[in-house]
Amino acid sequence: MTDSQKRKSIWRKWLPEPQMMVALAAGLISLCALFVSIYETSLMREQQKANVWPHLEISHDNVENLLLNLHNRGVGPARIEAVLITVDKKPVHNWQEAMKLLAPDINPTDWVDSWFNGRVIPQGGSVTFFNVKDEQKGVALARQLPRIGITICYSSIYDDFFTAEYGGSPAAIPSDCSCDPKDQFQFIPNGRTW
Repeated sequence: MTDSQKRKSIWRKWLPEPQMMVALAAGLISLCALFVSIYETSLMREQQKANVWPHLEISHDNVENLLLNLHNRGVGPARIEAVLITVDKKPVHNWQEAMKLLAPDINPTDWVDSWFNGRVIPQGGSVTFFNVKDEQKGVALARQLPRIGITICYSSIYDDFFTAEYGGSPAAIPSDCSCDPKDQFQFIPNGRTW
């Protein structure tokens, strides 16, 4: 008996037995169920992430005074990871430095700023992070807004990273928000914080 004939004879003995057919079918069904389960789990994970997706928007308002606002329009909280602000495409590290370039006649006592690095903005929440209360100075500074670029990197509770940008020349932030701390915008209180 040749090797080919031996193999055929083993298959002939093996396949006609009902328990072997049932075992093969059960194995195939189990394998299919495993793949379906893995696929459903990945879909559920994506759905969970979508249920807590934050979406930050930066806006300004200069009806009576100049306000720079940060709004969370998403369906989950946003954790601020990094902030970069530029004036004329050059990074600035605080509002005092920015005001020297934008409006040197505005004193630190003319504006109110709020810390937002590391802050968590809840779903539907808003933060006013810069406010010039004097209407004339606010209007003058509002004309300088095209020179400002703001990039905010934030994360969801699942550590997915996103960016919000404002202005004509926002700075680039790596997709994982890993910026050199010395390049980031820093909060220096001027005695009038919220």
